[in-house]
Amino acid sequence: MNTELVDPFGLYEEERFLTHYKTPVNAGAEEPVNRLRLPLLDRGWNDTTAD
Repeated sequence: MNTELVDPFGLYEEERFLTHYKTPVNAGAEEPVNRLRLPLLDRGWNDTTAD
């Protein structure tokens, strides 16, 4: 985006995805959440349906 055309006074700050989103942090360890280690409950597989 061309910021000179949007804000000639230099007050415009370009918004990005990370402007509003922060990576989840494990409160106990103060480290980013490893999404591969989160438990998963798959309700599509059970005793009657396993295909």
